[in-house]
Amino acid sequence: RTPLGVISGLADLLRRDVAHPRQARRLNQLFDTTQHVLGVVNDILDLSKIEAGELSLASEVFSLDAVAARVRRLFGDQARKKGLAFSVRLESRLRSLPLTGAHMRLTQVLLNLCGNAVKFTHSGSVRLVIGLKALDADTAELAFEVRDTGIGIAADQAGRLFRPFRQADSSATR
Repeated sequence: RTPLGVISGLADLLRRDVAHPRQARRLNQLFDTTQHVLGVVNDILDLSKIEAGELSLASEVFSLDAVAARVRRLFGDQARKKGLAFSVRLESRLRSLPLTGAHMRLTQVLLNLCGNAVKFTHSGSVRLVIGLKALDADTAELAFEVRDTGIGIAADQAGRLFRPFRQADSSATR
């Protein structure tokens, strides 16, 4: 993790000093990508914690607007390079609503969903929609939806996806 932390830290320092928008965007992508890879490394370490029955989720106050912006930054250019339209729609009531929860895990899930959508969409669009289903004094019920024009999943394989460590097609090219 240390080398990734160094790369991420340097990217963060450099992006603070850059005035050119194109360079700033590239440094933001570098920073976000190193954070994502660091997240993958941490996930691997978390698997051992899960197996040992010692995983706990951190609960922090966070902004969905920041999470949405990170997803947008990470996949926007990648989608454009493939000729795809990529958008993130966050319901307006959620923009300034402070939430408490495991925002790193939420971000991880959204990055995985959007990453797969961009990966398996060859033309058309990918769109992440984040909506508010219900809100009371203590809880918010959110809806997350990824819409894409990709290849989709065969109905007979969809039921197997939400079992531990399964994919519809486990070949290396998928």
